[in-house]
Amino acid sequence: MEIKNTAYNTGYILLRRIFPSGKSSYIYKGLFHGGKWLTSFSLTNHNQNRCSAFEKGEMSKIIRISLLVFIIGITSCSSSFITRTKNKNIKLNSFTKNGISIGIENPKSIIYFNKKDIIDLYEYEISKGELGRSLDLIYNIASFEVDTILNEEKLKGTIPFLEHELKFHELLKKGKAKIIWKGSRKKLYKIKYKFERDKLGGESAYFLTKEGIKFYEITLAFGE
Repeated sequence: MEIKNTAYNTGYILLRRIFPSGKSSYIYKGLFHGGKWLTSFSLTNHNQNRCSAFEKGEMSKIIRISLLVFIIGITSCSSSFITRTKNKNIKLNSFTKNGISIGIENPKSIIYFNKKDIIDLYEYEISKGELGRSLDLIYNIASFEVDTILNEEKLKGTIPFLEHELKFHELLKKGKAKIIWKGSRKKLYKIKYKFERDKLGGESAYFLTKEGIKFYEITLAFGE
């Protein structure tokens, strides 16, 4: 019988013997690198199983490498989508205690702001000639006559809450808020701030505990 077919695989060459019945079996195998043979051996009955296991091991290795390249590519694309980031540590020591408080509750925390501090920000916009919806938003905030806690999950993305969050963002950056961690009922005195801008113009702000646990996210601008 003569060798009539040669099959090429990654890192090694298989020679196949064709029988008259149409069946075939490998009779020779060798490893090569850079055009040079490293090892070679005949596939006798004694080492057929061992070579089959070798082939499976090589294929498994190729699959693992392909998956790794794919994951690295996805991670690289995701990280390159963000064009700008900014990080900051914030001390929460400027909360105005007197007056009515408006709280924002989410699964991890309750964030309190002073009603007057929020109105002051809107009035500052009006003083600069930036009327827009500021008057309507002031009336909305002014309508709270007692301490109030709002449910963030129910109001997220709605008007006027979406616009109020821009003011919450300013107050939090200045440390003018009181935050109670719901798990321990303890007050937070220091938090971390992270700002991100993406390629489409979207902007987001994230507030985290000093240990790095995210508890509040605000959309500052929508991208294209």
